[in-house]
Amino acid sequence: MAKLLSNLKTIKIRSCNGMEEVVSKKDDKDEEEMTTSTTTFFPHLHSLSFDYLKNLERIGGGGGGGYAKSTTSIIHDQFKSSQVTVAPWSLCQNSREILIIGCESLMEVFETQEINNSSAGDITSTTTNEINGGTDNTSLAIPRRESIDVPRLFNLKKLEITSCNLLQHVFTFSTLESLKQLEELMIKECKAMKVIVKKENGEQRKVVKFPCLKSLELDDLPNLEGFFLGMNDFHWPLLEKAMISKCPQMMVFTSGKSIALELKYIHTSLGKHSLECGLNFHVTTLHQVCF
Repeated sequence: MAKLLSNLKTIKIRSCNGMEEVVSKKDDKDEEEMTTSTTTFFPHLHSLSFDYLKNLERIGGGGGGGYAKSTTSIIHDQFKSSQVTVAPWSLCQNSREILIIGCESLMEVFETQEINNSSAGDITSTTTNEINGGTDNTSLAIPRRESIDVPRLFNLKKLEITSCNLLQHVFTFSTLESLKQLEELMIKECKAMKVIVKKENGEQRKVVKFPCLKSLELDDLPNLEGFFLGMNDFHWPLLEKAMISKCPQMMVFTSGKSIALELKYIHTSLGKHSLECGLNFHVTTLHQVCF
């Protein structure tokens, strides 16, 4: 169905309590064709809005759903998926605005996905013999999963997430490089949120730039420890408005240097906080002013 909606510009879904996925491959008979790397879905999509979908588990068509599979089916799926390049970002990759409110079951917004490379290796797998209940050790050439497909959000200008209480992070570090046009970022009332950007293994000590970000709001995140806790430096050349309020566990904004030359002060629940020490102000000062 997604192939027929190439002119779609706006998706707004509200109060659909049974919805688990927005785009699904679970029952798609044309799955192989749907997931080829040459296909671009929703090229003109500008706005996504998901409000109070309490059972929403994923946004992009990562496939699967909440049902169990036998070992035999899993192996079959690994063979099948090895023939194509999975494109799980068909729904988010072209969006300019994403608003997510009250999606209580959502655990990741922009999920990374493993991608099979072209080589295959013999992997011994135990499969269930459904006739006599026994087990067989079968040697199968299953392609090794060695690379990760990360979301590319080159068009995203505004992201707002509110009351998604299972989310522990918003972005992974590898996603940041694509956020060149992001102008507004608002994260509010997410009880489990620990960091905005999650560290990854092997990340380089390069400087991270948010060249277009003008407004940042972090509000009522009781378990937030920081924006990013890796050692990378961050530059925010256009950041003019920053609000950090009700984040009692925040120790630092970023562990490395964080430079925002256009930012004059930080809005807090008790007023304005000067930037004598930059964004990485001392924790005692932050608590005295904000909490």
